[in-house]
Amino acid sequence: MDVREAIPPHMGLGSGTKLGLAIARGLAELAGIAAEPEQLAAASGRAARSSVGAWTFASPGLVVEAGVADEGSVSPLVARHRMPERWRCVLALPLGVEGLSGDAEQRFFGRLRESVTAEPSIARLLVTALLPGLLAGDIDEFGVALTQIQREMGSIFATQQGGIFHPRAASLVEALQTIDLRGKSVLDAGTGSGILAIAAARLGAARALGIDDDPDAIQAARENLVANPTPGVAFEVGDLRALPLDPADVVTANLTGSLLVKAAAVLLAAGRPGGLLVLSGLMAAERDEVVHAFRGTQAVWERKEDEWVGLVMRLNQLPTPPV
Repeated sequence: MDVREAIPPHMGLGSGTKLGLAIARGLAELAGIAAEPEQLAAASGRAARSSVGAWTFASPGLVVEAGVADEGSVSPLVARHRMPERWRCVLALPLGVEGLSGDAEQRFFGRLRESVTAEPSIARLLVTALLPGLLAGDIDEFGVALTQIQREMGSIFATQQGGIFHPRAASLVEALQTIDLRGKSVLDAGTGSGILAIAAARLGAARALGIDDDPDAIQAARENLVANPTPGVAFEVGDLRALPLDPADVVTANLTGSLLVKAAAVLLAAGRPGGLLVLSGLMAAERDEVVHAFRGTQAVWERKEDEWVGLVMRLNQLPTPPV
């Protein structure tokens, strides 16, 4: 058997369910048995806490199920809708992080109390915003609703995962939501997939430029832009130090603390006096060194999730290179 691709295990992506159902289906077909998702789930011992994996195994799309009432039985399928072909989703997984599995996962869910306050809010968002946004092909309405639902769900699992969002991503998500980007110019340093630059433009930025010295990253970013046409977005291959760029109103950089310190002078010069620097990816132990490297700025927002820190700095004066 040649395995070409595999879903990362223990990341909440349903790899165990899919593998169990695939094995059950293979055995059923060898035995000449026509089995539906309910029978496959029962045979493989899956769908104890959620039936989403069983229904998406049967057919792709956004699935809404009624909630598992009896452990071991598949919940009824309420709705299933295919995602628009032109939409693209980017999934970023933190390196070196693995979720719960096995006995540890069972113990956690055994201690987890149902949130009676969150359920009505999640149901309302699902019915009044998420599904209508999907059916109308309105990615903005869909995205806003999904973010709110993730916040509600994240609050339920916050004690286990270190916060509402994963600690490394939380500060960046929250920082972007605090900034009014309407009419602003945004520079995304180390843009990677380019999603942040595209999102900035969709949040109102007049111009968003993503820079990366990796040609493959820029190629992927341009493909994402073709799939999600957004006016005012561009991507360039190159070193930020060597490119002749106009100072931006907002500069974002999701880098490690040591890389932020090394790149401080370049990032400071890339921002317009009075503009904002959004810094994330640094650890709490690196926070003071990073702040010192960006002296000549004023911290206007800061969040700490577990050991990760996010900062928004305002350029109050002409940048002064660190010493």
